[in-house]
Amino acid sequence: FPSHDRFNPFYYLDITTKLAMNQSEAFHPVNDSELFFQIWLNQDGLLFHKNLAFQNRFSTQIREDKNLLFANFIHPGDQLTIISILKQHHENSIRVQLRLKTKSEDTFNWSSWEFKHVQSDGQNVVWGLGLELPESFREMKFINLFTRRVDRIIQQLDDAFFVLDKHGIILTCNQPFTSFYNKHVS
Repeated sequence: FPSHDRFNPFYYLDITTKLAMNQSEAFHPVNDSELFFQIWLNQDGLLFHKNLAFQNRFSTQIREDKNLLFANFIHPGDQLTIISILKQHHENSIRVQLRLKTKSEDTFNWSSWEFKHVQSDGQNVVWGLGLELPESFREMKFINLFTRRVDRIIQQLDDAFFVLDKHGIILTCNQPFTSFYNKHVS
């Protein structure tokens, strides 16, 4: 993407320095975005600004209450990540993946976020730019988790175990197989 392309998220990340120079109008294109989430958090994690995409996505959960904690919109397991971001003042932006509540509020979808500490009116605030990830990302996370669990189970077996590919090459094996192989074949 060219650096001026409004659909390129890195364009918005590169202009965070403009905000630090009190040029908040640099973020106006993201305010109208229907794809990218833009939020502003104070040091306590309260949302004091959210763009149209965020408001539309969480319209059933956003009330007129001005004290909206960003943590209320994400998975409980990801809340420590947000606390860590708020407490640490980084020079560079921080990239994380968070699980966002769905409209049913009992399931979560993965999203990718970049957070940056900036100065606004003499106060340290956190600017966040997020993008909801496709369903395939969640499925890939599940497959990776399942694979690690199976590998852990294989390693705990007392019997020798190995998996071959279609060419007879060992893809994985456990410790008993490795010990047997090293004793009898090497």
